[in-house]
Amino acid sequence: MIHALWKHLTEWVQLDRHRTGVGRFRSCLHKWTTAASAACECGAEQTVDHVILHCPHHRPPRKVHELMVLDDETIECLPKTCPEN
Repeated sequence: MIHALWKHLTEWVQLDRHRTGVGRFRSCLHKWTTAASAACECGAEQTVDHVILHCPHHRPPRKVHELMVLDDETIECLPKTCPEN
């Protein structure tokens, strides 16, 4: 059981970032003065809501509420919805 949790630790962290709205989204990084701008690649402010609901670059190909379960499909789409900078 513990091995399974550690195996997907990165995915759990990314999922928690979506749940809390705090993470490596440019709006947070800009607020913390570690990014020059809060703008997403598409030009809008890069918040978790923007990334999940509106962004043509990062929006997941499934319903938002389904991102709350860490299954194979969520693991596959998380990297796309968790910008690194």
